[in-house]
Amino acid sequence: MNKNFYLLFLILIFSCKNDTQDKNSVVLSDTSQKVTTYKQEEKIPIGKIDWIEKSFKNFNFEIPENWNLQASVSNYNKQVFLNSSDNIALTIDIGEIPEGYEDSNINNLITNQSQFANAINQNQKRNFQDFELIGYKFGTLGNTDSFIINQVSNDVSGIKNITMKVKSHFILSKPYYCSITFTYPQNSDNAPTLITKVENFFTFPKPKEIITTENKTSYEKKNEESVKSNIDRPSEYETKKWILSKFKAYADPDFNYKMDKNKLIITTSNNPETAIEYTIPLCDARVSKYTFHSYSNERIKFYISNGGRIKIDRNWKGFPKFESSFDFQFQYSSEDNLITRLNDAIENLKYYCPDIKSSSEAF
Repeated sequence: MNKNFYLLFLILIFSCKNDTQDKNSVVLSDTSQKVTTYKQEEKIPIGKIDWIEKSFKNFNFEIPENWNLQASVSNYNKQVFLNSSDNIALTIDIGEIPEGYEDSNINNLITNQSQFANAINQNQKRNFQDFELIGYKFGTLGNTDSFIINQVSNDVSGIKNITMKVKSHFILSKPYYCSITFTYPQNSDNAPTLITKVENFFTFPKPKEIITTENKTSYEKKNEESVKSNIDRPSEYETKKWILSKFKAYADPDFNYKMDKNKLIITTSNNPETAIEYTIPLCDARVSKYTFHSYSNERIKFYISNGGRIKIDRNWKGFPKFESSFDFQFQYSSEDNLITRLNDAIENLKYYCPDIKSSSEAF
């Protein structure tokens, strides 16, 4: 496929995804959220909003806790969140990047911005004829590049004389392409600031970078000479031993912890009938503080990137589940800078992780 052909294909796949946002799944027209009058309720100051962390596919984000998942219009590849009091919606649509374009980015694929934006707008008009394209540009969503399309519509609100702003981000996040759309009343004073904050919370996995002086990790900067010679670098055995010792010392004392190759395995019980086993691939992992839990502030969360997954094996159910993140009790305040040091150790372990080499063979 040449680039022009792929641009047309990209328009098609994004348009098809947006076509699922029909009159049964938009902000105020949802059959489970009928609104007959528009009432501007008292706003909660943004600084006082309670935020919750979410994970979908291979990325993470945070939203106010009163943005509720709409299960009736969500599925494996789509999530819709709605704040009915402020008439704000977030719709996330996911598809898989076609083979051969996994390492592309949105900036070099959309070479004709006007063509792409107008194609999306024309597709929206299938459901709401008054959809008006008001702008488009390259931008960012969280830590990744995006193509932003802004539209307005009265019909999408389901309420006479209420104009809704529809702001869509189109991104590529290997192995997925995503359309992430915010819908809100154009005359809202609170919504634009709130949505900007939500946009900044999106975190997508970054491709592995070539290490230069400018983008070295803190561990590599502190140990530049040892990286070159590998004489002073902690061994794979020492690194695994250190990581395991911290989990045994500060993580949930009722859990069991062990290392299997480059994977950390956490088991919640000695009883094989009730135990839940979490297998965490450290070669694709990082950790951070997790402060959103209802009864414990001393927790950390593993995030997995590069297409890896945390395997959750519930033996008593007989089949595993896979997730991109996992949080649990961990007393990180017991030592200074323990989260940073733990990430440094994981970064060092990645030096010993095997490289995944591509192959042209069928199997």
